[in-house]
Amino acid sequence: MDSPRHALATLQRWGLIERIPTGSGPTVSIHRVLQDVVRRGTAELAGGYTDAASLLRSALPADVTHPDGWPSAAVLDPHVRVLLEGVDQAESPSVELAMAVRLLADRVATARQYGGDNRSAVPLFEVVERFAHKFLGVDHPDTLTARANLAASYRQAGRTNDAITIEERVVEDSERLIGVDHPDTLTARANLAASYRQAGRTNDAITLLQEVVDRQDGVIGPDHPDAVAHREALVGWRREADER
Repeated sequence: MDSPRHALATLQRWGLIERIPTGSGPTVSIHRVLQDVVRRGTAELAGGYTDAASLLRSALPADVTHPDGWPSAAVLDPHVRVLLEGVDQAESPSVELAMAVRLLADRVATARQYGGDNRSAVPLFEVVERFAHKFLGVDHPDTLTARANLAASYRQAGRTNDAITIEERVVEDSERLIGVDHPDTLTARANLAASYRQAGRTNDAITLLQEVVDRQDGVIGPDHPDAVAHREALVGWRREADER
């Protein structure tokens, strides 16, 4: 942890890793048999998982929706997935570790999605949702977020009915757990409205988004970026409906 370059150099000198030249930066390879031996021979991996999560969190770009962050996210993507698999198989990881890993996996899935690879993003979002449900519980805020992000990936993939099924429950659970007027609940309702519109349920979409806009004015203010975006979307949806 104090000197990763020195540690890598030592491991290479011992023949335990191999450096691989790539265009995306320094990469090392560890034989799968050696990986398995190390995992089986290590009694306590929880500290290592926590350290790995911390390092990955600091290395991942803050905004994975922007093209500038996609190359770094792509390099770190396999490391996040290995961490996710390891913690998923661990015995009783802490809630804090599970939350950190959930966030990391969600960020690399989001990078895939915004980078145009929704086909591989959807399965990862599904894994993240199951992971959150397993270790955080059905009513944990991170689990609600994981389900909402999974629904958004379904919508983008054209699986609108699947998205609606999830989003309707996310709205119900959000209203029950954090309140009808909570900003996250309003966002969940706006997402559901978008799926209604994509499914051709234009009147339902307009009615729901109007409710969101009305409530947002009193909760976050009419000048908040989310309120402005939803108000503009509502105008466009009404115009489209009038033209039909």
